[in-house]
Amino acid sequence: MESVKDNLIPARDWLQRNRKPVNSTLLPYVASLPVTERLQISNWFESHISKDPQFRHEWMGLLPIAHAHTVYIAHRLQ
Repeated sequence: MESVKDNLIPARDWLQRNRKPVNSTLLPYVASLPVTERLQISNWFESHISKDPQFRHEWMGLLPIAHAHTVYIAHRLQ
């Protein structure tokens, strides 16, 4: 299995370039994803990654879900 390159996380790179805290900055960019797809991604993320609604504040609007959006968009573009 190939390891994921650390430099392939555009949302994190944007945060670092703009000198924003990586773990607490809201990322308002969602490209052209419709609300329904963003909700589906969030539901999948909570069901398979977070697995507990009490941890929603750790990822909702932050880097983890932004990266999930990026992965989803990249998959759709292939």
